[in-house]
Amino acid sequence: MKSTVILIDAIHVTRAFGIGLMTIIFPLLAASYGLHAVTIGIVIGASVFFGAIYTFVLTRSASRWGPVPFLFISSVMFLASSVMYLQDPSRMGLLLVAILGFIPPTGGIFASALEEGALSHVPGAQRTRTFAVYGMLGTAAAALGSLAAGFPHSAGLSFHAGFEILLTAYGVMSLVSVLLSAVLLVSSRRQQTRLRNIPESRPTRGRLSASHKIVYRLAALFVVDASGSGVVTTPLLVYWLHVHFQMSTTHLALLFFGTDLLAAVSFPLAERVSRHLGLLNTAVFTHIPSSLLLIAVPFSSNGTVAALLLLFRGLLVEMDVPTRQSYIAAVVQPTERVEAAGVTSIGKQIGRAIGPAGGGWMLGAFGALGPFVLGGALKIAYDLTLWYSFRHIKPVSSDHMPQTLEE
Repeated sequence: MKSTVILIDAIHVTRAFGIGLMTIIFPLLAASYGLHAVTIGIVIGASVFFGAIYTFVLTRSASRWGPVPFLFISSVMFLASSVMYLQDPSRMGLLLVAILGFIPPTGGIFASALEEGALSHVPGAQRTRTFAVYGMLGTAAAALGSLAAGFPHSAGLSFHAGFEILLTAYGVMSLVSVLLSAVLLVSSRRQQTRLRNIPESRPTRGRLSASHKIVYRLAALFVVDASGSGVVTTPLLVYWLHVHFQMSTTHLALLFFGTDLLAAVSFPLAERVSRHLGLLNTAVFTHIPSSLLLIAVPFSSNGTVAALLLLFRGLLVEMDVPTRQSYIAAVVQPTERVEAAGVTSIGKQIGRAIGPAGGGWMLGAFGALGPFVLGGALKIAYDLTLWYSFRHIKPVSSDHMPQTLEE
């Protein structure tokens, strides 16, 4: 299982670095095409919509065949999106990449659902730490991707020359992701062959049964949380900071490098805090302050104040992620974990598909106050409802089942 975790982390890192690049590039590229906030929101929403379809198909298949083959398929889709962008860096190319589901900030989230499904089989004593390391590495990679997006501008290259270099880097990372996924696929097949005749070592996978009510309630709540996130997506935030405070590409890259770096630090911190407060309490009571900071951003008098608020928020905003992932795995049966990860991921994607177009419209019509306040309020409502509804639900105690690579 250890080699599986290492390979999954490596695949996640390569994809996160590429998405980090595109988080800065995409809204600036869209603005250079003359696209407005509403249109950008629609494109993001379309990307999330198609991503939800892929999540449903891939995780349903993975619940039967295991997530590893479908991680390889998602990596091939990542490569296809980068090739399309390189061949046609235009509005149509942008739309094609959106259809493949790789527009930031939710780019390739269906791949994350598969990765989380595979990692959810780590024994309970190690699971939260495993998710924390997974999230920390991915967020740090995204931070480096955001930072790298500012290098061409700092070097004095033109926008389009710098854009070609960054797209090439995006393509290289997608190719590495495919190669790593192929190694994982071959390795998992070899171990499956070795263990085929050992009944107690066979993979344990299945559809939702005993835990379906819990999973669907969680998924419904995640729609609310993700709608709050979707109203103020990172690309729309980049767009607003660029237009409202005239932040340059370099300043934006440095800012989001900082927020992602702080978010990466928060993952192991969340694991430590959860030992004392519990998974659910940590997820909820670190998330509420981050939403209050989001609400405060549009009241900033200048770009420096806005940047400081976003940096403080970066330290808190992801602390619910590893604890929530571990909590989902803990409250369902081991055989249900892959599909539970997929169903809850679909809930998040539905919310993220709803939010961007509305956020873009509100940003254009009412300025920043509307989407920031609405987004923060939705997320706080989600946190309080989650805590009230699930505070008495205890984890199932079945973490001693044999593990295989194919899980």
